[in-house]
Amino acid sequence: MAIEAGWDGKSIKISYDKYPTLPDLLIKLLSEEVDAKAEIKSDISTVESVFPALDIVRRAGPPSRSRDEIYKLVIHHLGSRVWNVREMAAHAMSVLVPQDRWAEGTKELLESQEVSANLRHGSLMAVKFILERQTVMDKDSALGS
Repeated sequence: MAIEAGWDGKSIKISYDKYPTLPDLLIKLLSEEVDAKAEIKSDISTVESVFPALDIVRRAGPPSRSRDEIYKLVIHHLGSRVWNVREMAAHAMSVLVPQDRWAEGTKELLESQEVSANLRHGSLMAVKFILERQTVMDKDSALGS
C-alpha cells in the first residue's frame, strides 16, 4: 500500500527512482542545523532549507534506501527551537513510523531521555499525528473488509 510507504494519498507521488539524487539532497537539507545562537538572517535561511525537505518526506514518505538516516534527522528536528519546524518534523515522523510498528514508534518517542522542552513538544505532536494516521488507516481497512 502506498500510504504505508509514507505517501499521504493526496499529493502527487514522488518516484525516488525517477529522481535518484533527491534522497541525497533531502539528507543534505535535513542535516542543516538551526542554531539557537545564529543570527536571525542565517537562522531563517536554514529553516527555509529544512522545511521543504520535511514537507517532501511528509508528502512522499522517505526513500527506502535512506529511511533510517532520514528518521534520525527528523528526530533531531523534533527538538527544533522553531515551532513550525517541530510541527513539520512531527508530521514527517508520522509517515516514517511504519503502520505495523506504530505502537513501538510512539513508545520510543514518549520514552526519549532528552529533557529539552522543544523535543518533548515535538515528540508529543508526532505521537498525536501517528495516532491520527493510524486511526484513519484502521477506519479505511475496516471499511474495505
